[in-house]
Amino acid sequence: MFETTPDNVIARRAGRLAFGIILLAGAGLVVERALRPDLVSLPAGMLLPAAYLLAFASYGAVQLWQRWRRPAPADAATLATAGLVVPGIGLALTLPLALHLPVTLLFGWSMLGFDDWVKLSLVFAGPAHVALAILVAIRGHRLARGSIRTVPSPLFIYVFVVIVSCVPFVVLFGITPAIVAITGIPIVPLIHHMRRIDERERAAVVAGTRLPRAYVASHAA
Repeated sequence: MFETTPDNVIARRAGRLAFGIILLAGAGLVVERALRPDLVSLPAGMLLPAAYLLAFASYGAVQLWQRWRRPAPADAATLATAGLVVPGIGLALTLPLALHLPVTLLFGWSMLGFDDWVKLSLVFAGPAHVALAILVAIRGHRLARGSIRTVPSPLFIYVFVVIVSCVPFVVLFGITPAIVAITGIPIVPLIHHMRRIDERERAAVVAGTRLPRAYVASHAA
């Protein structure tokens, strides 16, 4: 039931792609809310949880649909890169703010007040968010392509993003790098996990291509 097969790999990659697309849409709405609140009625404090709920629901639904339709083996290669890069970017753009949300509420900020926090984040930590998204995308792309030697490590990504957060406000607002550094701690294991996902799925696809043709034919019937 829980074994990793080529069919399951395709379903998981497609599910992660759907997950990432929803988070990217959620990130766009959160930014739009911060810049033009008259166009987006829901506050960012509600948009972020809604985006994650919908993303996880889409992840499960797309997996079920992929397994029902019996995808072609070629789909595994087609989805390899997108299945790592797109959700990685989506998480990079939304997870830091999602981690900040309960903390700001705990310290007395309201849902509407969280919109102001998002605006501050865009100004002071916007470059760090972009740097994180770019580096995670590069890591996912190179993992999927098998370019292991040039894959940026989780530690390198963490340090680089913290350094980026120092520009240009570190002299006057040294709190920004501290917040970025603390926020990045629970994100580092997720970045590290990208390699485990790639290795497990790559092994499953390779094992699937080595199965006897009679087994493959009966499995696809």
